[in-house]
Amino acid sequence: MTRRIVSLFLIPLAIATSACGAAYASNGINSANLQTVDFGRLSQMKTGESCATTFLGLFTDGSALISDAARAGGLRKVDLVEYKVSANPLFSKQCAIVYGT
Repeated sequence: MTRRIVSLFLIPLAIATSACGAAYASNGINSANLQTVDFGRLSQMKTGESCATTFLGLFTDGSALISDAARAGGLRKVDLVEYKVSANPLFSKQCAIVYGT
């Protein structure tokens, strides 16, 4: 009986804590020269955001593409891209936030 109770808690716990992680790494091809970005103007720049949510690591809804974020913000030129990732055992959310004109 004790084995059954322990397995009822341990198996779901093992599944819930075995979530996959996501990381964004720049390959240098489309990277921005941050020395040319005027960070004092960030509050005056247009912004756009596009997010994708993944449920249980199996089902994805939305898009975290830079082009979709630029379209959502009405940007014609993207000066800076920021990625935001949040995750828990049930779902994760990846967002691309763009700044520009």
